[in-house]
Amino acid sequence: CVYGRDKVLEIWLTRAPFGADTEGVKAASLRWFGHDPSHLTPKEAALLVALPRSPERIRPDRYPNNAAKHIQDVLRLAKAQGVLSSFTASAVEHESIPHKLLPIAANERGLSLKLLASGHDQLITTLDSRIQNLLQVQGKIFKQNHPRELTAAAVVIDRSKHEIAGYLGAAVPEDSQLPLAHAIRSPGSALKPFAYAIAFEQHLLHPKTILSDEKSFFGNWSPRNFSGKFLGKITAETALAYSLNLPALEVMKTIDPSSFASRFRELGLVLPKHADP
Repeated sequence: CVYGRDKVLEIWLTRAPFGADTEGVKAASLRWFGHDPSHLTPKEAALLVALPRSPERIRPDRYPNNAAKHIQDVLRLAKAQGVLSSFTASAVEHESIPHKLLPIAANERGLSLKLLASGHDQLITTLDSRIQNLLQVQGKIFKQNHPRELTAAAVVIDRSKHEIAGYLGAAVPEDSQLPLAHAIRSPGSALKPFAYAIAFEQHLLHPKTILSDEKSFFGNWSPRNFSGKFLGKITAETALAYSLNLPALEVMKTIDPSSFASRFRELGLVLPKHADP
């Protein structure tokens, strides 16, 4: 397929990289300056001309001196080629350049890209902006209080409407290259509510039943909780709310494994064809 100059320019303006996972001139203008490209100052435009050369190394929020040098190079060239007058070039010298990125209105970039890949021009979601904002705030708090390599994800479902009200693919946008909500992984704690539900239905325990969350060994294996702490004697409802591992094992011992497996079959949840049981 052969493209003319105008088409090549259109593709470049739409797909050129501008750092911080940002592509396209319009997205870059909004992300770095908070306005459309039609309102760019000469100095802002110069930064956007320079950024695609090395999007991460010229980022003004991380390398302000390097960004300033490249901006001056672009302005000098624009002046030499008559694009800018000497007066304009001198006037913009003292303009400040941004030192931080503006937040993205729709932080779920990973989800957006997945939806766009479906080929539809317009997509309507059931996401609730209030819940979405709350999830994003909690994601930032999680990231601030945990090691860099850890992230978090959540899907909030409105039971009354059977709709997805909130979606957090990763704790912060920078982690969203692989949305964890779509990642294939062990079901882990997602199985616990089923075990408790069966035990409640069979009257083997009730929400106020006391369970033990104390360090125990099963051969050489000693389960621990995500927090690294044990809470001692607690009620079943608290153990489930905090997704504690040892109480869950205690509950599993009280129910018939076959009833546990049959519950999943009833719900249409089956293991992949060649998966280990």
